[in-house]
Amino acid sequence: MTDHLHLLVDWTQEAIDHLVSSDEPMRVIHNDLHHWNVRVYRGILSPIDFEDLMWGWPVQDIAITLYYFYGREDYQELRTAFQRGYSSCSPWPEHYSGEIDAFIASRSVVLADFIIQDPNSEWLAQAPLFLEQHANRLVTLLKNR
Repeated sequence: MTDHLHLLVDWTQEAIDHLVSSDEPMRVIHNDLHHWNVRVYRGILSPIDFEDLMWGWPVQDIAITLYYFYGREDYQELRTAFQRGYSSCSPWPEHYSGEIDAFIASRSVVLADFIIQDPNSEWLAQAPLFLEQHANRLVTLLKNR
């Protein structure tokens, strides 16, 4: 798995380097935008939980959103629907095929680190299963790169 981590770090760094060298400016992003952090009130979607705000690019926020659906049987359908909806409001920010996947893989590592470091005994009890599932996800993402 160590070799996979090195590949992942390189892949993520390449994606970040590409964004840095692009003309697209960084902006404040949510950095934890997923379906549990969006509320619907009278048909209006409103994001919540802004504790992870950071400077970044929209492609990173999209990857975090899609991370939670990756691996599902209907992932491609959900991704296509998400892209269609997003593109109706703003240009799709993925610059090249696989850019979002690099940040999905990166999210797996960030969450694995969170679970390992968190003192909450419930998280720690779930850590072995979580790590196994995410190791498999990372291997799949790297193979499809």
